[in-house]
Amino acid sequence: MKAMSIGIFVVLSLFFVLPIVKAQPYFAVYPTEGNVNTDIFLQIRGLPGTGFYEYYYLYIFWDDILLGTFPDNSGTYEHYFDTYFSPPNIGNYSALGNHTVYFEVWNANRNAMFINATFVFTITEYFPCLEYLTLNATYHQLLAGYNSLNASYENLMAQYNTLSANYDALLNQYSNLLGSYDSLVSDYDEMNTTYQELNTNYQSLHSTYSSLNTKYQNLSSIFNQLQNSYNGLTESYTALQSIHNTLTLNYAQLQGNYTQLVSSYSDLQTDHRNLSTDLTNYRNLTYAFIITTVVFLAITVYFARGKSKTQ
Repeated sequence: MKAMSIGIFVVLSLFFVLPIVKAQPYFAVYPTEGNVNTDIFLQIRGLPGTGFYEYYYLYIFWDDILLGTFPDNSGTYEHYFDTYFSPPNIGNYSALGNHTVYFEVWNANRNAMFINATFVFTITEYFPCLEYLTLNATYHQLLAGYNSLNASYENLMAQYNTLSANYDALLNQYSNLLGSYDSLVSDYDEMNTTYQELNTNYQSLHSTYSSLNTKYQNLSSIFNQLQNSYNGLTESYTALQSIHNTLTLNYAQLQGNYTQLVSSYSDLQTDHRNLSTDLTNYRNLTYAFIITTVVFLAITVYFARGKSKTQ
């Protein structure tokens, strides 16, 4: 009986010596797809308790930006999170497709991190951001203004060409009349009446020429203004093109970073499966060792009792 008690004590001692595996923090998220107006629910459980006055903070990152910092929902020794958040409606961060969401849980002093994980949220419906809508409206306003100015410019150029042709014709007539002036002077007495008519016509033509010249100067001033406006629009277009090129380059870089993160996530999954297999093998060996020890003790007790009866 004493030997049996010793055996039971050894088995219980081995049981209490075995390491006790504590539950690790875990999380759940729902849903995993939607649009920028979707409320994403993130639940975190299994965090260790440290006291009433200890606070935990949740940091959520969307792609490569910090989406927000959230305090825990507890007020006791247990700490947990029930957090709602939505995707950002900013540039490429709201583009269609998969986006990487990464989170970390730290204590208030940021000297201990309890859990960090990554999951993928898929944008299935695109909503243009406010910056895009504002820029698009401004572009169409500038385009309408440019088309209106260009039409006015074409109209003024057509009028200018007509006036210029008339001016050239009048100038040729004036030159011809001026060339004939010397011969008309010699016939002045005879052709005085004709001269007076021609002089009257000349004055009328000269007045018309002055009027046309004034209009030409006005048209030239308007043309210069239109040219300046056109140059300003060209500079604005060049600046917008530069911004577009920069955004395209940033998108290519973000796409490369996302590919690297997907590859790293696959490697982490492989390591997790290998560790799970090793843990299962270790647990099976431990159970086999316990059973072998119990059988050994039982055989020892049995032979000890048999030996005591023999004596």
